[in-house]
Amino acid sequence: MNKKIKIGISILLLIIMISVHVSYAISNQNEKDFFRVNKEEISPEETLEMTFDISNLKYNKFKILLKSNVDSEDIYTENQENVSIDNDENAISIDVDKEKISLNQIKLYYPIPKEMAIGTKIQFTTQIIVDNEIKEENQKTNTLDNTREEVVTEEITQTITVVEKKIEDNKNNENTEQSEEKNSSNQEKTNNQSEKISSSNMSNQKISSKANTGSSLSNSNMNNENQATYNGSNNNYLSKLEIDGMELNTSFNKENENYFMNTDNTNTINIVATAEDSTSKINITGNDNIQNGNNKILISVTAENGDVRYYRIFVNCEEGTDET
Repeated sequence: MNKKIKIGISILLLIIMISVHVSYAISNQNEKDFFRVNKEEISPEETLEMTFDISNLKYNKFKILLKSNVDSEDIYTENQENVSIDNDENAISIDVDKEKISLNQIKLYYPIPKEMAIGTKIQFTTQIIVDNEIKEENQKTNTLDNTREEVVTEEITQTITVVEKKIEDNKNNENTEQSEEKNSSNQEKTNNQSEKISSSNMSNQKISSKANTGSSLSNSNMNNENQATYNGSNNNYLSKLEIDGMELNTSFNKENENYFMNTDNTNTINIVATAEDSTSKINITGNDNIQNGNNKILISVTAENGDVRYYRIFVNCEEGTDET
């Protein structure tokens, strides 16, 4: 009986030790994954999304420091309550207090400039910094003075490569190849039909007449088939984007999809947007409920063939003061 009890206790202790080890490994792995990017390869004019998963970090108060080899002043966050960032030329600092924010993740966005060269390596290094309390003995008063120093506890580096945008080019090439194949097939059908008509003319005039009629119907069907492959214009650019009575941070360029502006004491912003192609449809959201802080206005342009392009205006609204 005693032997069975000892064996049972030994097995139970072994299970507990394995569970603790696995739990520690998972926790440690989660901490190492606190910084992620949504793309390792990105094209100019696209927006990189960076996610800081703070749910598994064991600290309540800490600082997130993001260093990079690009200008960090263009990095922004969207409507994250009680999250403020300090932008520097090549670094961003975020002070985090878990007791004051109700977030498991913090997201930052970096729009890749249009002029950034293909092949550029963008490197982001993130550090978690905590205050370490140090007690130093004061030799004059024989007392202990509390001082603090910042200590880096975690560090992760992500490298992103700027690549050429190939999606639209591949789509255009596929459409061109399909069109060439269809034209070639249609040409073969036309040649075969002409040979049959020519042979028929040599034997009988009536048969030739019927053959010509059949050829006309066939050509008509082929024309209808060619027309069916056209799905409409793919032009989803704006030709004009203005703010009534206000100014954007830069002049409008149809290739630039992100703009910024500052305003105060307003609930609605009147957007003037004109499509480059009259068959495109424009939809604007977020401009009729402007609140204090960061706001985003989204403008979608849907081409005739269904392709959609998005333009964004990020609005910083500050509460003004009335002077008497």
